[in-house]
Amino acid sequence: MLSYGADTPAKQGNPLRPSDGIPFRKTALNATKMDDGGVEKYLKTEIGLWSLDIAILRAQYIY
Repeated sequence: MLSYGADTPAKQGNPLRPSDGIPFRKTALNATKMDDGGVEKYLKTEIGLWSLDIAILRAQYIY
């Protein structure tokens, strides 16, 4: 199990970074854009979500 600071709350997030120093989430999002045409298209074609599903997720997590 991973821990961050032995029971002390982190003041700022610590993104996963491989040896190249680029945050993992940035690499993953770039791959999604290149391979699938973007996150929304990926969610529709690969995951099977509908536009309404994506709108609900946006309302819950972004706005």
